[in-house]
Amino acid sequence: IGHACGHNVICATAVGAFLATAEVAGDLDGSVELIGTPAEEGGGGKELIARAGGFDDVDAVVMLHPSSFEAAEHPWIGVRTVDVTYHGLAAHAAAMPFKGRNALDGAVNAYQGMAQLRQHMLPTDRVHGIITEGGQKPNIVPERAALTFYLRSAEPETLAVLVQRAEDIFTAAATMSGTTVEIGWDPTPVYLPVRNNHPLALRWAVNVGERGRVSLPRGIVPDALTGSTDLGNVSVRVPAIHPTLAIAPAGVTIHSPEFTAHARSAAADQGVVDGAIGLALTAVDFLCDPELRTSVRDDFQAAGGTLDVAALLA
Repeated sequence: IGHACGHNVICATAVGAFLATAEVAGDLDGSVELIGTPAEEGGGGKELIARAGGFDDVDAVVMLHPSSFEAAEHPWIGVRTVDVTYHGLAAHAAAMPFKGRNALDGAVNAYQGMAQLRQHMLPTDRVHGIITEGGQKPNIVPERAALTFYLRSAEPETLAVLVQRAEDIFTAAATMSGTTVEIGWDPTPVYLPVRNNHPLALRWAVNVGERGRVSLPRGIVPDALTGSTDLGNVSVRVPAIHPTLAIAPAGVTIHSPEFTAHARSAAADQGVVDGAIGLALTAVDFLCDPELRTSVRDDFQAAGGTLDVAALLA
């Protein structure tokens, strides 16, 4: 709950949907699996499970994410993580600063360069980072400094462009400061953009609408007002949806103290009930409606079909 992103609601709705669907399993044309995927927030649990074959026999995936608004096809974008470390030479900052090479200068140059890059990025691109190490004492020229950045974009191809521009900035920052740099990409798996399955999302909107919730249609939520999730890596292997479900008033942002409170509120509890019912009904519809299954598969193929994720992330 303290994570302030409503992952407690994600888990509860998935379990609730599974239990509800299991009650009618004998009447369904297929089976339902509950796949626990830990470490969504940065750990890439779904990608690791997919590599191990966890989704190989799955025909569709449904899950949701709490928010302050309802969107059947929320535009989740891709993200890569990079750890950047600058190495310099320590020296006494008063007695012999000319003997040193300031690693913190390299890190600050890199941070400023990334800040200036924002003016020239695509509207759907995002970069954000922190300096994680910057020296020990003011009178010692820092011999080591480090940063961590997240780079996000709406398409794998545009993410690759953003990555190359960041590489150039990190390298130039080292040259400017007379330091050396280590660039370590992806300590955890890359998150790909979510490919929302349109027919499945429409069915979700109808089902959750029966609970009095009105989902915004595709294209209403700006592509830039989003985050990233490892469900993207599943969605290019299997038809999937990842709608948002409102448990907080409009304008309340996730990862905030306000959203923390809403994640354990009566509205969140109601969201669990409504979300579980919506997911369960969508799964049942998929298993019982051959025309829906066909349209889901057709939409998936039209969007590119199953991608070679290993090659895409190479």
